[in-house]
Amino acid sequence: MLHILRKIENVFQSAFEGGSPPGNSNDKIEPLDLVRQIEREIERNKRIFINDRTYVAHKIVIHLHAPTQSRIEEYEALFNNPDFRKYLEEYIAEKGYQLLDHIRIVVQCHQALIPEFGKRHCFVEFSWPQATSDPGEVTVVLDLQNNRILSVNAPRSEVAETAWLDVQEGKAYQSKVIIGRSQFNIGRTENVLNSKGDKLLRVNHLAFVRPGAGDAINRTVSRQHGRIEYRGKSFFLYDTGSQNGTSVQRGTMTILVPQAGPNAEGIEIEDGDILIFGSARVAFHVGKAGESVPL
Repeated sequence: MLHILRKIENVFQSAFEGGSPPGNSNDKIEPLDLVRQIEREIERNKRIFINDRTYVAHKIVIHLHAPTQSRIEEYEALFNNPDFRKYLEEYIAEKGYQLLDHIRIVVQCHQALIPEFGKRHCFVEFSWPQATSDPGEVTVVLDLQNNRILSVNAPRSEVAETAWLDVQEGKAYQSKVIIGRSQFNIGRTENVLNSKGDKLLRVNHLAFVRPGAGDAINRTVSRQHGRIEYRGKSFFLYDTGSQNGTSVQRGTMTILVPQAGPNAEGIEIEDGDILIFGSARVAFHVGKAGESVPL
């Protein structure tokens, strides 16, 4: 297990040396300290469930002190690194623990240095989503006194149809995403803040990663690019302020989505349509009621 922790540390170290946020001396963050935080949080948040199996919280909250929008994007990219996720899941499995759902990374911003920060500007917390959380999450009811999970609740979909998005071109945190919300946001990175970095404007449910050097496709995706709305058993695509436009490809026909504005109308989308955000391409699918989504 120690060799897996070392791999996680190396992922962080490589990112820091490459100039991502913790490489800034003002952040006072060390790769080994992050690994130790993760190790402690896994042990602190393990719970017993059916057949006395041990489960670990699947929601990871990255607490940041007074970050900018750029810093938010960098931390999101760091903790959504495929190698980090892979090694973290391997470590949990080798410990004999399990996950109830895929790992979800959430960034939470603080304007004050709360005691948990200590001398750091970032700390990591594993969290069990509760019933009051995002309806799109798997949530649990806990017996804290006995360290057990009493029950697990599936995501509460706001959409009566079985619909999902499949990323064809571009890099997203998840390549396939179920549309379970009546208003489903698409853009670059999950957390979109105001210009001062002190207020969360929205969360993108299909989130493209922060573009790196030479990443021409993701660079064309805006932070607040588009939105899919579900109304009356139909899905409508809106542009929500993109710089490089939004369109729908249906067979040989291309339909431009009107630019954001008070009277902008959405385009009704159909199964098999290709949704184009800048240069990123995403297939839209609608299945039969009760059909399992091929994620």
